[in-house]
Amino acid sequence: MASFRLPKDAVDFFKELRKNKRFSLQFDIIYFCFIAGIAENKKRPDMKQADLSDVVDEFPISYKSKRSLLVSLLIHRTITSMGIPLSDKKQVNDLLCKLIDPHSKTFMTDEAMKEFNYYVYGGYDVIRKWFSSKPTELSSFLIEYKINLDRILNNPEQSVGAMR
Repeated sequence: MASFRLPKDAVDFFKELRKNKRFSLQFDIIYFCFIAGIAENKKRPDMKQADLSDVVDEFPISYKSKRSLLVSLLIHRTITSMGIPLSDKKQVNDLLCKLIDPHSKTFMTDEAMKEFNYYVYGGYDVIRKWFSSKPTELSSFLIEYKINLDRILNNPEQSVGAMR
């Protein structure tokens, strides 16, 4: 079974934020990196195994209610990135079969988990570009994160992913 993974240096980058009890899970880092990666359409499939650490193999309890949303974001981004029209039911169904495993704790196949992690790694790169230094206070991190996320969602042509 595949695990949620993080670049090892991401743990250090977010170290000060993790002192806040509202950002204490390593999965919090995964969540924010994934959302940034999905929003920017930025993946990093080239990360070396030695530079990664396994975090968990399922959604933590506090994220279980968001599991369907996160998997749906991955599916939507994959469909749009591949240029599959939603009207092409066969292609959409084939893709869903490759990504969804209803018997898995994450609802994702190993292939989908790998793609999820690629967006986490890419999202970490995006966050590093958004912040000139390591974030130290959760409130200022959240404000700056939202400003950057809104900028991307309102102007997708200005995203890091669009500039590749």
